[in-house]
Amino acid sequence: MHEIPVARPAELGPTAAGERVAFIDILRGFALFGVLLVNMEYFVAPTYIKIFATDGVLEPTDLRTTWLVRFFAESKFYTQFSFLFGYGMALQMARAVARQASFVPLYARRLGVLLLIGAFHGVLFWAGDILVTYSILGFVLLLLFRNRRDKTLVIWACCFLLLPAVIVAAICGLIALAELDPGGAADVQERFEQLEREMISGAWQAVTIYRHGSLGDIQARRLLDLQQAWFMLAFMAPSVMGVFLLGFMAAAEGGCMIRPPTPARCGGFC
Repeated sequence: MHEIPVARPAELGPTAAGERVAFIDILRGFALFGVLLVNMEYFVAPTYIKIFATDGVLEPTDLRTTWLVRFFAESKFYTQFSFLFGYGMALQMARAVARQASFVPLYARRLGVLLLIGAFHGVLFWAGDILVTYSILGFVLLLLFRNRRDKTLVIWACCFLLLPAVIVAAICGLIALAELDPGGAADVQERFEQLEREMISGAWQAVTIYRHGSLGDIQARRLLDLQQAWFMLAFMAPSVMGVFLLGFMAAAEGGCMIRPPTPARCGGFC
């Protein structure tokens, strides 16, 4: 585990170059590169085209490249970045404790700035922005979990990480129950086919608007895409929160060393 460099001044501010942990910065840069690699294909076409219409859009070489990216990179790098997000918060909190400075207001301001940047990016540039999600979950980590013991963090992390699987299992179970009846099975199949047609049609409409539409048309379409993206981001949020907690716990050397184990601070769960 890396030692946390601590400067002497009481004021908190940007970390000086000599205080940074180079290995963590390298990992963070590698994670950002991976996130960019995965998202590049979603910058050029709507998500639903990539999901449903890949075979009709890409050449064989592109299909193989897409498969490699999905196998080796998709869902891997945002997990690494989420871990480092929680880890970085713990490092900043440790420095604040060492300097006897107020941490919550400073970090809350940073999360607020991140929220504004994410909202600006999502509304005006790309609907797949995840910074708003990171900011909101960062507030949850800051306000509810920063003073909890490792055991509590592990329990909550496991719950968050398992939640998407539980939701998917429940949905699959309901579909399986509906398909027990022959009429229900036909209805389910018809509904899925209709939904797929609607998604592909809407995706191609989006392509036309982004290519040839006016600025107002493009902005209206992006707001619609943003609503659809938020559904997927909400599904991702529990797993991101779980990895936040694991990263935060990993940086907290000595258990509650930077999270004093008092009932008032730990809510009775330490």
